[in-house]
Amino acid sequence: MNSKSLGLILLCACLASCGTPPSKDSHSVPARNAAVERSHPSQSEGSSPFSTEEIQAFRAEVAKAEQIQDEDARCLAYPNPPGSHWSRDAVMAYCHYRLQPTLNPGLMAELLKNKQAALIDRAVAEYVKTTATIEHPQDTIWRSIAQNFDTASPQVRSMVDEWKKQSPRSALAYAASGNVYYKMAAAARGEAWANQTPQANFEAMHGLLEKAKEDLAKAVAMDPSLSGAYAVMVRVGRMDGDAAFTEESARRGLAVDPASYAIYQMVAEAAEPRWGGSRALQQAVMKSAEQQSVVNPLLVVIRAAVLMDVYDLRVCHGRTGQEEAAYRDVFDQVGSFGDLLGAGGCAKDQNHPELAFVYLSEAWRFHPGPDIMQDRQTVAAQLDQLGYGR
Repeated sequence: MNSKSLGLILLCACLASCGTPPSKDSHSVPARNAAVERSHPSQSEGSSPFSTEEIQAFRAEVAKAEQIQDEDARCLAYPNPPGSHWSRDAVMAYCHYRLQPTLNPGLMAELLKNKQAALIDRAVAEYVKTTATIEHPQDTIWRSIAQNFDTASPQVRSMVDEWKKQSPRSALAYAASGNVYYKMAAAARGEAWANQTPQANFEAMHGLLEKAKEDLAKAVAMDPSLSGAYAVMVRVGRMDGDAAFTEESARRGLAVDPASYAIYQMVAEAAEPRWGGSRALQQAVMKSAEQQSVVNPLLVVIRAAVLMDVYDLRVCHGRTGQEEAAYRDVFDQVGSFGDLLGAGGCAKDQNHPELAFVYLSEAWRFHPGPDIMQDRQTVAAQLDQLGYGR
């Protein structure tokens, strides 16, 4: 995708937010824009962005919050990273988004076995109904797609095909199917460099992406308001190198849901220079997402997603030591679970236990699990040895 074509997507995003009042966090816009324009923050190599006192206070607050058994209450009571400016609305939105229930694969399999596929759609409709007062409705649907169908698993492929067969008018079934086809296409392409990838792999990838496009077209024909389906379309178009399809998908999706978290996630990814975007385009995505965050606080998370790429923090090896200082800026506002986990894991590997403790803790906040906690306990022991006791 070239910059001109992507510019049309961002124009759609900015037009969608035209007339929206500034968000409650708008005081930080100049800092955000400056962050995009510079490559690295000015901080001495190897120094920690957190002081000993900040880490000690953070550890004490974490220990207190982790005494709370209820996941939702604990997530809201958890401390934010030292010195950050996480808004309460964004924290509440992301806590709920991450911790809400999604489709149970076992139950889905049982319903399909008993020819009761219609109950799958009914279950999602109930999720939406129960979260309508506290969450952007389409985000609940997207969460189920992203959680349950972001896989190339043959078992899930078979399950979705049976779902479509039993419920041929289910837009959600076709959206889920499109996302599974996307993941299958990614698996078929492989992770090697293009010049090391056999042509047969690319042919298989394109064939699967065409199937994804077909199912996603059916999904939005049945339910034009299903913004998650348009988000997957943007994702498919980016992988397929189909700029026109990507543009059209983003335009149509933002027209029906201008504050779609799902679509902004995919547009932010498409804006990266490696996909034909630019730093200026990434800045435009951040600005537009911030404006729309008044409508949907989840969009605050887009900022960190963009800055992770701007500071080149998705690659862990070959660090100079300056990169660690960037984390404080990247996560000045709420970041996604994936970005927090990546930051914490990389800091652990690079022997920065104070950063690792903060960001692994925040990742666990939004996705409590034994693997993350095990890594967090490892770096906690290192902090004790270094005199960072709480």
